[in-house]
Amino acid sequence: MPATAPKLGPYLANLRHLRAFLAVCEFGSIERASNHLARPKSAVVQSVQGLECGLGTALFERRPRAMLCNAHGAVVRRRAERALRAFGAGLDALSGTDGTPDASMAFPNSLFHEGRLQAFMAVAAGGDPRTAAAAIGVTPLAITRGIHDLERSLDTPLFTRGVDGWVATGAGQSFAAHVRRALFELHQIGVEVEQPARRSREGGNPC
Repeated sequence: MPATAPKLGPYLANLRHLRAFLAVCEFGSIERASNHLARPKSAVVQSVQGLECGLGTALFERRPRAMLCNAHGAVVRRRAERALRAFGAGLDALSGTDGTPDASMAFPNSLFHEGRLQAFMAVAAGGDPRTAAAAIGVTPLAITRGIHDLERSLDTPLFTRGVDGWVATGAGQSFAAHVRRALFELHQIGVEVEQPARRSREGGNPC
């Protein structure tokens, strides 16, 4: 697995889209998913359609009284659940708790900010903000700000800063392993669903 994950499309980096999709998978309808998430039905529809449009394929069999995952939807569901559990486990490791699988998926959407996580992973891999910035195509200032904001959100220092570079703390190293897994799982959705769908267009593009 690479030290830094490829950049995700906005449909995969947006947890609202993924959580809406997973709720529809679980409850089998937009209305029940909407009630569970306490979000308007229109917002759930937009999230599901945004994910389908981004991947270039339908993810559900739409029936009069139910929405059932098709083959592509099953892939997305499996990978998305793994990603959220991996990220949640990383948060549990930072807090020193041993959460249940369900609890590990209950973190706030705001914590999963792809830009900050990419900045964090790039510095964790290279130890230098300038090198990290060049690796992911942003400015060094964006790197330092992203990591500062992430540390503030987590209320945990992830690096020690020195003249010889930045060194991940023990907490930072543990968190990096979980974040790497989460981003890898989301990237694999594109590999397994988006790329084949765009080549064959089987299943229909909902956009």
